[in-house]
Amino acid sequence: MYQDTGIGYSPALIARWETDKILAHERLHARDTMRDRGVPQWVRETIFKVANKHCVYVSEVLGESRRKQVVGARHEAMYLIKATKPGLSFPQIAKWFARDHTTTIYAVAHYGLRNGLPAFTSSKGRR
Repeated sequence: MYQDTGIGYSPALIARWETDKILAHERLHARDTMRDRGVPQWVRETIFKVANKHCVYVSEVLGESRRKQVVGARHEAMYLIKATKPGLSFPQIAKWFARDHTTTIYAVAHYGLRNGLPAFTSSKGRR
């Protein structure tokens, strides 16, 4: 994409420019997705923090990826949202992640069980 103009751009610098473009596009995509789903700001911040912690893209957490690292981040984000406001319904949280409410119940229960935390559900989850 970038042509050598005689100045001699290093391949590392060009790679960094490409990475910056990808990250900027990812941020815009994630922002638009969350806006379209009506995600409140405090939930957005939680999702961004968890995605950064797990070194995954926010769009992956909100998307359909089934990679272990992404699923772990998604479950943690759902759990933290429910833990912050236990009165939130599972269907509402599921809507923000474009999931079924039963998937959200499982995610919260599973994350709680695996980490020795309250499950916030009456379900015992799977082991």
